Amino acid sequence: MFTDSIGSFGATAPRDDCTARWLTEHPLQDPGSDYGRQKRAVRRLLHEFWRTGGDPRWAVLPGVLHSESAWGKGTTEYALEALLAAATNEPFVCRVDPEVRLPMIFVDDLMRGLLSLQDTDARSLREPERGYCIPGFSFTANELFDEIQLHVPDFKVTVELDPNMDKFSRLWPDTLSTREPRDDLGYEPRVGLREMVFKVLMAHRERLAAQS
Repeated sequence: MFTDSIGSFGATAPRDDCTARWLTEHPLQDPGSDYGRQKRAVRRLLHEFWRTGGDPRWAVLPGVLHSESAWGKGTTEYALEALLAAATNEPFVCRVDPEVRLPMIFVDDLMRGLLSLQDTDARSLREPERGYCIPGFSFTANELFDEIQLHVPDFKVTVELDPNMDKFSRLWPDTLSTREPRDDLGYEPRVGLREMVFKVLMAHRERLAAQS
């Protein structure tokens, strides 16, 4: 099974309820980054595998949220950086437009969604080339900060846009479709913004307390 990304969607993609089907129906659209073009090349290989009778399954993932202490430097990781800053009582510099909405998912839901795609009988997979978005929930940075401040009232944020992060955050869809994974995989996300913020902040605080 191949994990694709919202980084595969470019400027011509729908803003709301994006589907993996859209990517199969627009194989030549420009995702606007080398990362997205690499994903597109893998989908072409999967298409050939599917066309010759194989069982390719691939999942379009939103930004992944978790309570671990390390992560990469992608655009959606601003949310993880903000949560860690709040847990350590440090100010946070936001590198994306705080009003841009991005799709995210908590890791527990991500694993359930991927396992559902892996385990579902092939006869139930009705989407082209067996590609599915694995949706979670969407929010803006300001919505995240408001939720954090319920736990950390003194959390301070300034905005200094990073040109690349700002560019990519505006390219990607606001929301992913929930219909296809619900109908075909029996998957629906369970964790929303409020629960995610609580889980991640508590995990960081417990880790920091154990280290002190």
